[in-house]
Amino acid sequence: MRHSMKSMLIAFWLLILLAPIVDAAPVQIVTHQYYPYQYEEDGELKGFVAAIVKEAFKRMGQPVSVKLYPFPRAHKMVYSGDADGIFTVAKTPERATFANFPSDVLIWQTMALFVKADSPLGFDGDFTRLRDYRIGVIYKYRYGHVFDDVVDNGTLANINPANSAESNAKMLVAGRLDYWVSNRELAAFVLNKLKLTEAVRELKPVVETLPTYLMFSKKRNTAALCKRFGEEVRKMRADGSYDRIIADYWQMQRKK
Repeated sequence: MRHSMKSMLIAFWLLILLAPIVDAAPVQIVTHQYYPYQYEEDGELKGFVAAIVKEAFKRMGQPVSVKLYPFPRAHKMVYSGDADGIFTVAKTPERATFANFPSDVLIWQTMALFVKADSPLGFDGDFTRLRDYRIGVIYKYRYGHVFDDVVDNGTLANINPANSAESNAKMLVAGRLDYWVSNRELAAFVLNKLKLTEAVRELKPVVETLPTYLMFSKKRNTAALCKRFGEEVRKMRADGSYDRIIADYWQMQRKK
């Protein structure tokens, strides 16, 4: 009997010691309004990347708090250690000095050019051929190295900034723009919202596909948390739940 009780106690403590370490306090994650990835609607956090993040932490057994702020403030909170992490952001050498990045990408973002559905204009990857055309962008928005470089070096000079993707979509359909450069998912969200899906078409090849992440503040000692999060996202991709979350989101959007 004593031997049996001793074996049970040993097994119990082994379970405790080998169990995943889960913080009792919620992880403090910040993000920014970025359709359709993450945004607030009717006081609720929505978007398919927000859903992926919440599901990953749920599977980890890790309580999490996600709050939205303007991007500059949210970014600064991670830099200063006032928050544990932020999504959705690109990895840069500068950010790698103060943040940990999971081994797995949270979401790939594809930048593409769009034209009116009946437009004869195309794109073969050579931006010099677009020099004289009106191209719509969002004011102060960055589109990745490929597009940003040809704007910064003057290859594309006829850039028309607007305050929103909605404005660009409307101006394109109205003929006030020749091209519109946009994140593919953002374009799909806006065109669906404006009932303009059939009025606009995407050109190939795409401009660039960018990996983006949930980055974790080094000042909050997040190395282990970062590793576990990346592993959970990888498991979600492997079991199909990652793709199901995205598919369910778009199915709901099409019903609106």
